[in-house]
Amino acid sequence: QLDVKGCRDVYASFDKYVEVERLEGDNKYQAEQHGLQDARKGVLFLDFPPVLQLQLKRFEYDYMRDTMVKINDRYEFPLQLDLDKDDGKYLTPDADRSIRNLYTLHRVFLFIVEEYMVVTTTLSYDLHSQTSGINLMMSE
Repeated sequence: QLDVKGCRDVYASFDKYVEVERLEGDNKYQAEQHGLQDARKGVLFLDFPPVLQLQLKRFEYDYMRDTMVKINDRYEFPLQLDLDKDDGKYLTPDADRSIRNLYTLHRVFLFIVEEYMVVTTTLSYDLHSQTSGINLMMSE
C-alpha cells in the first residue's frame, strides 16, 4: 500500500516508499554476531509488472482515539506514470534499464461506505480527451 498522508500525488508516495530509514540511537539494528549497529534500511524495485495496480492507504490507526481514521487529503493521479523518472530512482542498480516503466491510468476504483455497506464505484475516463491528471478529494 502506498501512503497518502503527507503525499500530494503518486510520485510523492513512491518517494516515501523508497525513502531510506536510518537505524541509529534507540533504533539501532540488532546484528546477530555484532550486537547493535547503526544501519540504513530501504527498498528499491528490481522490476515492475506489465500491469501495475496500486492500492492507497486511505486509513490509519489513531492510537489516541483507538480507532481507524480515514485520510481525506487531496491526492493526484497522473494520466501517465513514469517510474523511470529521475534516472530510475525507484530501481535497483541491477534493474534492466532497457525496459520502459511507463504506465497509463485506465481506471480508479473507489470504495464508498454508506450505512454499514461498502459500495464499489468505478471511475472510468476517456483518456484521449484528458490533458492532465485526475484529482480526487475523498470525503466522508
